[in-house]
Amino acid sequence: TTAQGPAQFSAELNEEGMIELRGRLPDDRIEAAVLSFAQAEFGHSNVRLATRQVEDLPTEWSVRVLAGLAALGVLNSGRLQVQPEMVRLSGETGSQTALSDASRILAERLGDTASFDLDITYIEELDPASAIPTEAECVARLNGILDETKISFDPGSVEINEEAALVLDAIAEVLPDCRHVEMEIGGH
Repeated sequence: TTAQGPAQFSAELNEEGMIELRGRLPDDRIEAAVLSFAQAEFGHSNVRLATRQVEDLPTEWSVRVLAGLAALGVLNSGRLQVQPEMVRLSGETGSQTALSDASRILAERLGDTASFDLDITYIEELDPASAIPTEAECVARLNGILDETKISFDPGSVEINEEAALVLDAIAEVLPDCRHVEMEIGGH
């Protein structure tokens, strides 16, 4: 069939990782490739496909769609729009390199002649690195535990008592977040 209306493809990625693909693709083979790529990039059960097959799409349409989906993959949530003259990508990310990563992906896959527009916002709360405590925060958390109760042994014993075991358990809960901090354990 021939296209009615403007050639357009869009993908909407929500905060939960669900993505909806809409718009036009040239044939069932390309539709299957786009679906497979999206499932590999965003998760098999996270993809909803609502596309239509039309024959008279611009040259390199499939390449533009796949490049756009790859660039969308660097975002936490966002929207991709592929039009004959422009690929637009907007959204939010927790990666400080997402803008340059998306730009590199599109430039490499689309070539020098393709136009694309990026509107990507870095959100610190989405950045996994922002949740990592500083060295000072780690030390403060551990000292807070040790200020409440010391690790001690019963007189004449080399065994840790029950109260000390609870302190060690509390310290053990903090340590995974503080792997990046060099610490020294001391005692007498």
